[in-house]
Amino acid sequence: MDWGSVPDWFSAIATVGALGAAVFAGRAAYGQLKLLENENADRQRLERQADAAGVALWVRVGTEDKLPLVRYINQSGKPIYDLTIWIDTPAHRFRVHRAVAGPSSEPRRMRQGTAELRSIAERVDYGPDWAGLLNGAQLRCASRFRDSANQWWLRGFDGTLESATGRPAAPQGLGACASRAGDEGIGVAADSDL
Repeated sequence: MDWGSVPDWFSAIATVGALGAAVFAGRAAYGQLKLLENENADRQRLERQADAAGVALWVRVGTEDKLPLVRYINQSGKPIYDLTIWIDTPAHRFRVHRAVAGPSSEPRRMRQGTAELRSIAERVDYGPDWAGLLNGAQLRCASRFRDSANQWWLRGFDGTLESATGRPAAPQGLGACASRAGDEGIGVAADSDL
């Protein structure tokens, strides 16, 4: 039986070693690629969350007419879509919907949203002391919207921001409004339009 020459053995061992090193290098490269993909996905998620955190909506009361004003800021630099704003009071939940809201570097009055809120309140014959509600923490605002990457976000009445895999339901109210979870509220548009 011929076992070959010593140079043949060295050549075979070197070939097996090179193959092992190539498999090890391939696995290491695959691991690095997966790590980079995960880091990229985390970075994109954090960027989307930072963009969504730059969107805020609130209600204040006008100094002259003492009626509610819907205000917003969108510092993400990108438009948001399917914006729904809920305004909770002890007696009613109001809903204002916008198809799109553009970016803004300064807080803005949402003129159409303000007009709709006032119109709805008048329609249901609701004329409270808006400043008293605001000062008593009984006039609160929550919102849901889609960002430019088609990710849904919900900002609750307590200001918390959560991402959602689909269109989130209306949030639970606070205090006297706590029973209103899922209640879309009184709005101008029919629920089928939302």
